[in-house]
Amino acid sequence: MFSRILSFVTLAAVANAYWTFGGTPVLVQTRLDSIVSPGGIGTHVHAITGASGFSNTYDYDQLIQSNCTNIPIQQDKSNYWMPQLYHRDKDTGAFVAMPTGFNIYYLPRPGPKNEPIKAFPKGFRLPTPPTPDKLTVGTADDGPPEASPLPTQQCSGGLRAQVFFPSCWDGVNLDSPDHKSHVAYPIQAFNGGDCPDTHPVHLISLFYEMTVAVNEFEYHGNGTWVFANGDTTGFGLHADFQNGWDVDLLQSAIDQCSGESGNLLDCAPLAAVDECYCDNALKNGATAALLPWYECANRCAGNDFEICGGGSKLTLMTHHAAAHPDQPSRRAVRFERELV
Repeated sequence: MFSRILSFVTLAAVANAYWTFGGTPVLVQTRLDSIVSPGGIGTHVHAITGASGFSNTYDYDQLIQSNCTNIPIQQDKSNYWMPQLYHRDKDTGAFVAMPTGFNIYYLPRPGPKNEPIKAFPKGFRLPTPPTPDKLTVGTADDGPPEASPLPTQQCSGGLRAQVFFPSCWDGVNLDSPDHKSHVAYPIQAFNGGDCPDTHPVHLISLFYEMTVAVNEFEYHGNGTWVFANGDTTGFGLHADFQNGWDVDLLQSAIDQCSGESGNLLDCAPLAAVDECYCDNALKNGATAALLPWYECANRCAGNDFEICGGGSKLTLMTHHAAAHPDQPSRRAVRFERELV
């Protein structure tokens, strides 16, 4: 009896666990869409975050070779994107891309049958077509309640556009001609039901919040805010994902993460990610100053919106036979990231 109760508690903890890549900046704003318009130019501009290797084509083996990503976990070389939101000037009609960021949630939602949750396979593409009941747009503060259409008043704390992805896969196709038939939403509830027989593989659920600083611009009524696809209502909101995860690490996080706070440090497989750097001295301006990973950001050269290094820990070790004269021998120094 005790073992059954313990197993139930453990399963419940994992089911309620999740993690978040919060406050993720935009990597690039560009008219590319490697899923819908591979090899060409997309129909509208997207705000894209994730791996630096994003291009108009998607190849998993190439994407995971990206130099860096602005996702805190460097073993996630995926890309995440949504249509850019613009401000239209009342007098000139000119469009300005408003400052944008992302909160990306990974949510194990097994449904009533407690179906096993699987990681995204290599090469997997996951779109969300405009589906009003699966998306909401609302204020980023305590203003009017969220709804499907864009708010009809200024949002003093900014705007938050949300999309929940389908989490059931047919188990065969990494994409489909219409970019949606290979996946489906769960049956009872789009954010927590069981998978249909046609799409029996239950994947980890993805949920995006795209935050936009609309409060930095004048609001002049309907038409002030325009998504890049021409949508002024919010009903055309959609999102896309292309997988660049270390799939084994993602599955370990799904199986073992027990934190219910969304904090990566509460998810053991992700918090334990380390890098190894071999040398006899600190270089490139690195110091032994200790900083938590979430306060540390190495900006990539030539792109202020891209962060290299993420939240991976850097462990420096010296050996007495090759130790630098200024450093004690036989010691291991741990700090969060070298600053360059």
